[in-house]
Amino acid sequence: MGSNTENLFFVLKHGGNKSLNYDTVTEAQNDGALTMNYGHFLVKVLNFSLLILVLFFIVKIYNRATRDHLLGKEKACDFCYKSIDIRAVKCPYCTSDQE
Repeated sequence: MGSNTENLFFVLKHGGNKSLNYDTVTEAQNDGALTMNYGHFLVKVLNFSLLILVLFFIVKIYNRATRDHLLGKEKACDFCYKSIDIRAVKCPYCTSDQE
């Protein structure tokens, strides 16, 4: 977001000139007005949200890549059909012998 959004503010209490309109935050603060600068907060929240979204997709892609790699290392038990390691001699769930 541009600098226009960062400069959004709301005048809580007017300054010495009692000017009705301030064009910038610095103009209002130089006049002694009390301002709530919500534009800066909105930009920070949006940037944080975009960062979280990007990290979510990076983790999702990583998990998908590692899951596909691990799929070949497991098999189903012949008796209880639970997923076990392909090298297992006995099923850890039903203790049946594996071939």
